[in-house]
Amino acid sequence: MLCSRAIIINRGKIEASDSLANLEKRVQAGSLKVEVRADPAQALAKLRSLPDVSQATEINRAGDWVSFEVVAAPGRDIRGEVDGLIKKENWPLREFRRDKARLEDVFVELTQD
Repeated sequence: MLCSRAIIINRGKIEASDSLANLEKRVQAGSLKVEVRADPAQALAKLRSLPDVSQATEINRAGDWVSFEVVAAPGRDIRGEVDGLIKKENWPLREFRRDKARLEDVFVELTQD
């Protein structure tokens, strides 16, 4: 770790000054990596249609398996929604991992106008 605290400045104004862990908690968007066996186009469309999903992108295909990165809307936790969709569609699941928000995500969220 390079530092224990960070200050985020936007146009000369301090937007946040806190520990990295607390700054990451403020955003809580992060993303999920999901790998399922499903039709890629249909699965992508269904993931994108979830209310709290701001973005879904196909990142890899391996045989019948397809991986997606699914990004939550700011301040939302999409794990339950995505899990519910996977169960509803009866997609075999090989990976379901949450990636925490990065400092870059925190900066973008706090400096958007």
